[in-house]
Amino acid sequence: MNNKFNQIIQSDINLINNSIALTNESIDIGKNGISQLKQQNQHLKRINKDLITIDSEQQETKKHLYKIKWFLPSLRELFRKNNRRYSKKRLNDIQKRVEKDYNNQEKKEEKLTQKQNQQQKKEKNERRRKTKMNKQEKQEEVCIKQKIHQNTVDKELNEKMNILENHVNEMKELSNQLNEEIKISSQQLEVHSKMIEHQNEIMEKNSKKVKSLIN
Repeated sequence: MNNKFNQIIQSDINLINNSIALTNESIDIGKNGISQLKQQNQHLKRINKDLITIDSEQQETKKHLYKIKWFLPSLRELFRKNNRRYSKKRLNDIQKRVEKDYNNQEKKEEKLTQKQNQQQKKEKNERRRKTKMNKQEKQEEVCIKQKIHQNTVDKELNEKMNILENHVNEMKELSNQLNEEIKISSQQLEVHSKMIEHQNEIMEKNSKKVKSLIN
């Protein structure tokens, strides 16, 4: 009985320990989720800051390109007008330099556009990763709740089984006590029967003696 009682107590202790472990696991998952969300928030802030910088640089580049595009025809016209004052070679050099600046500005704008597209793509991937992670966290939360619910159901079932087992053990004890009482009563009846038989023998002997004396 003591071993059975100790096993029941140990089972309850194990269930409590499992519940505590699951609770701690849930707390750790929640802390990790909060930390990851904070990191993602900081990362998104940095991305937004970079996008604002890129947009500002792109606007400045567009202004420069606009000035160059506006100034380039004027230069060409000036070259034609001052063709007599400047040598053809010098005019060509100036024109090439201006066109080179214009091309460089266009390349710079293309690079900025590419960088902005990369940042937007990176931000999109970050949002997608965040959505996926949130989905995984929700799935993990559902699994934990299901596990806790299952443990609760198992605990209740074990408690009911323990109660039933206690009733069965009580019935066994009562049955053993009844059997013991029946055994004792049987022994007492047997003793009484022998005593009565012995008394009958004595009475029969006495009766024979009395008859012999009478005769």
